[in-house]
Amino acid sequence: MTLTLSAVRWTPAVLADDLSKDVAIGTTKLAEFSKAEFKPNLLVLNELKSTYNASIRLDITVGTFRFQTMTGTQKMLLRTDDFLSIKAVATAAASLTASIQLILTPFSVTDKILMGVPLTEEERRIADALDLENEIQEGSTLTYEEFFSRIFKPIRIRSLHLESGTHSFTAFADRFPQLLAFEVPAGKTLKITADEQQVASITPVSDFSASVRISALRKLILECNDAFKVTIADIKLTRYLKMLFGQMTREEDEELWQRTRALV
Repeated sequence: MTLTLSAVRWTPAVLADDLSKDVAIGTTKLAEFSKAEFKPNLLVLNELKSTYNASIRLDITVGTFRFQTMTGTQKMLLRTDDFLSIKAVATAAASLTASIQLILTPFSVTDKILMGVPLTEEERRIADALDLENEIQEGSTLTYEEFFSRIFKPIRIRSLHLESGTHSFTAFADRFPQLLAFEVPAGKTLKITADEQQVASITPVSDFSASVRISALRKLILECNDAFKVTIADIKLTRYLKMLFGQMTREEDEELWQRTRALV
């Protein structure tokens, strides 16, 4: 794996990686993340794509939940605060083309209620103040995609075809760059660095494209050893995001602090 979850400073974030490889008969590990890599965040398996191969099953473990599925594009929503493992179980040697999309998000009060995780006294006060249990029962809570669209307000979005080398995108006082998508050629390496932390170094087996959301509050740096494509947004640094990212304090706005703890 070439993702470094512990290097992601600003969450929620969406990450993607290429899992393609030659697999032998038996079990081959494709991806594995333990809670030490992503705490205190929650990890969500959002999508797992693979080309169909009758001789390969995918063995997925999310916390204590484990299942097998055939290869093929799988849209999922599997949350874990503990462990994620993806393995290929093959009855014959084969070349597997596969990719993963993950969401790394603060472990919100809303998520804890949905997952049946006990709340602390402080979290219970937030849940009561925002009436979260009724909001969930009445279907008022948003999907992750809807929530991201609501909190990340783009000032502008541009698609770029970039030459090989290093390219930087700098934040301003009222906005910051966010990587929304990339395309990298087969066998070439794309390195993604956000605020001096290398989040990913991706070298796909075949041409690879993915949708992501990787934020940098100071500077986003993209480096590739061939021409590549990206989509970059300039996101408005709102009061909500300032509170979510720790640039405002609870004392400055108690209600906003509660909303960011609940991700509503």
